[in-house]
Amino acid sequence: LLSDGDGRGGGGDGDDDDNDDDDDDDDDDEWEPSLFAARVVDSLSSSLPSEKVCPLVLAVVRDCVTHAEAARRAAAQTMLLVLVEGSAGYLTKLLPDLLRAALAGMGDTHARVRANAVLALAELARFM
Repeated sequence: LLSDGDGRGGGGDGDDDDNDDDDDDDDDDEWEPSLFAARVVDSLSSSLPSEKVCPLVLAVVRDCVTHAEAARRAAAQTMLLVLVEGSAGYLTKLLPDLLRAALAGMGDTHARVRANAVLALAELARFM
């Protein structure tokens, strides 16, 4: 999936490296909803039946896919890609709607949203 920043501590010795890491951390914090969404959806889809999880997650995806904040649009794409992996059978009947949601991200102005949309499309192709 997406990098959650676990590999950030690349061994910088000087203060300049630490300051650069702080700047990177600020950028990563902006995208935290996307990472949190992936973890929550993955946990829910692993623990509960698709019939219970999918309608709730898809409602959030629909709300976030066109949200003004890029981080929420990226989160929508991330939720979609994680959900497809665990619930492909249930989601087959919704494929046209799922494709529309993923394709909406492909034209986004933010690279992170586009990247997550590509991953969502890849998961749709892989599991559907």
